[in-house]
Amino acid sequence: NLTATPIDDQSIHLTWTHNCDFEEGYRIERKSGSSSFEQIAEVIENIFELTDTGLSLGVTYTYRVKAYTETNESGYATSAQTTTSFPPPTNLTATPIDDQTINLTWTHNCDFEAGYQIERSEGGSFSQIVELGADLFSYTDTGLSLGVTYTYRVKAFTETNESGFVTSTPTTTSFPVPTNLTATPIDDQSIHLTWTHNCDFEEGYRIERKSGSSSFEQIAEVIDNIFELTDTGLNFGAEYTYRVKAFTETNESAFTSSVSTTTSFPTPTSLTATPIDDQTIHLTWTHNCDFEEGYRIERKSGSSSFEQIAEVIDNIFELTDTGLNFGAEYTYRVKAFTETNESGFVTS
Repeated sequence: NLTATPIDDQSIHLTWTHNCDFEEGYRIERKSGSSSFEQIAEVIENIFELTDTGLSLGVTYTYRVKAYTETNESGYATSAQTTTSFPPPTNLTATPIDDQTINLTWTHNCDFEAGYQIERSEGGSFSQIVELGADLFSYTDTGLSLGVTYTYRVKAFTETNESGFVTSTPTTTSFPVPTNLTATPIDDQSIHLTWTHNCDFEEGYRIERKSGSSSFEQIAEVIDNIFELTDTGLNFGAEYTYRVKAFTETNESAFTSSVSTTTSFPTPTSLTATPIDDQTIHLTWTHNCDFEEGYRIERKSGSSSFEQIAEVIDNIFELTDTGLNFGAEYTYRVKAFTETNESGFVTS
C-alpha cells in the first residue's frame, strides 16, 4: 500500500502499511522518469510516511520502500508513477460593473500559491496588468474604455513555478441605456417627463427635445438620482419629441427611445342650461383641468352670432344668466382660459 500523493508543485507525500513489528526502519528510494532508483531517505521504526520536497513540476516520479533490520531487508513496495501538481485557477468570470470597470473573480484550487498574475487582451496579445498576493481571488480592473471588448486570463505562481492559465469569456464595459421614457402633458404649456435609470454610477442625465420636424437640442441636464423633468413654457398645440441619455465624466449612454406628445388644455364638458324662471337660465359645466385661470361664457339668441356675456374665475363652474326674453331660444358655450391660451368650447 505505498501511495504517492502530490501536495504542491514541489512535494509528494508518501505513506505505506507496515507488516511487521521488528523492523528498525525504512529506506525510501526514488526515480524520475526512466532513470534508476536512488535512496533519498531513511526513517526509523514506527514512521510510515515521508514528504519528498524540492521536486520539479511536471516530472514523473516513482517510489519504492523497504523495511530493514541490522541484519536483513524486506522486499520493496513500489508506488504508481506520480507527478507534482500545480492546479490552475478555474471559473474566471469577468463582470462589467460600470462604463470603465470590470470585476474579476476566480476559484483557487491550491493552498500553496504565492500569488496570482492577471493578464488582459483587447483582441491581440495578452499583457500582465497586475500581480496579487496569495489568498486574493478577485480583482477590479478600472480605467477601461467604453465599448471595448476585454479578455482576461489568470495564473497562480510560487517562487519556483507557475500554474496553467484560466481564461475568461470576452467582456465589454457597460453603460445601460435609460428606459421607459414617458412624456405626459400636465397643462397648456408643460410636459412632465419620467424615465427608468438602469445603472447606479451615472453622474446625471441630459434631456433633448425637438418640436415638429426640427432637430433635437439639449434643454436640460439633471444630476444623478433625478429621473424626471417638467418642461415648461411650451406652445399650446405643438408636438414635442424627447429623448434622454445618462452621462459620466468620461462617457455617455445611448439615448432612450424617443417619445412624442402635445401640450394639453382639456375642454370643459357637460354644459347644461336649465331655465329657472321666465327671465333666467342657470348654467353648469364640468371642469377638466386644474390650471385654468377662469372661464369665458358666450351666448347667442336664435340664429345670431355668439357673444361673450361673462367671465368667471377658476374654480367657478356655474353661471346664472338673467334679464332674458321670455320665449326666446338661447344657446351657450363655455371655454377655459389661462393668461396665454384657451381651451376649446363646450356648447349647450
